[in-house]
Amino acid sequence: MKIRNLGSIWRNYQAAGARCFVVSGLGAAVDDVETCAGAVPGSVPTVCVLTVTETEQRARIFRRAQQEYGMEHGGGSTNQTLEALERIAADAAQELAVSEPIPDALVLDTVGVGVRELARQVLSVTDWPVT
Repeated sequence: MKIRNLGSIWRNYQAAGARCFVVSGLGAAVDDVETCAGAVPGSVPTVCVLTVTETEQRARIFRRAQQEYGMEHGGGSTNQTLEALERIAADAAQELAVSEPIPDALVLDTVGVGVRELARQVLSVTDWPVT
């Protein structure tokens, strides 16, 4: 669904002056990148693969479910039991283990790195406009 609607979404952003467009998601494959690029005429994709260790990923899943997006903060779900979170973490670890590299992708380690710093790293090694 995300890829199917990408062309329409991009036209709206472009009309508002955007020159770059970020499509996020887990485990993108070469076919996904080509499909996204095909949905946005004239696009030149820059694939950024954000890596994380299994231990850090598990910690993030639990932290986000129990703290940042927990029920007490207006999010979460009663389905976020310890067992459910363990399954989510195990599934995420399996996805990390079987993901295939994308040729020419920019690979960035996210352990201990905040969102702003990751953005700075991407901008420093790509030709994306800063403003």
